[in-house]
Amino acid sequence: MVACGTASDYASFLRMLLNRGKVGDRRLLSERSVKAMLTSQSGSVTVPIQRSTNQALSRDFPLVGGKDHWGLGFELAAERPPNRRSPGSGTWAGIFNTHFFIDPVREVGVIVMMQTLPFYDEPSMKLYADVEEAVYRNLR
Repeated sequence: MVACGTASDYASFLRMLLNRGKVGDRRLLSERSVKAMLTSQSGSVTVPIQRSTNQALSRDFPLVGGKDHWGLGFELAAERPPNRRSPGSGTWAGIFNTHFFIDPVREVGVIVMMQTLPFYDEPSMKLYADVEEAVYRNLR
């Protein structure tokens, strides 16, 4: 089975999380489940740098290992640099540099869909950071 999703599918997923498990009048996840997804489940264990064994497919990631924590299905931001997501925001990515994050504090969900290799290469990560910074710079 191959799992596929569109930008619209991702947007619906993020909107559901921002609505604490609801899509319109339908509840897909309990509020408790969404909260657990976006709460550290790893205690003092932080997200280490994952060393690539094949630089043609992936660079080492994340860029700042040793700070973020794990929720249920998300890497959770530990700190907030200027014009970036709030601590506790959840993020995930796919091998072809499809990235998304959800910031429940600021009620923001962002999707950046690229189809490039290697994963976490410098140009892709710069674009992702630039998009994030532009979003937060323009929030009111």
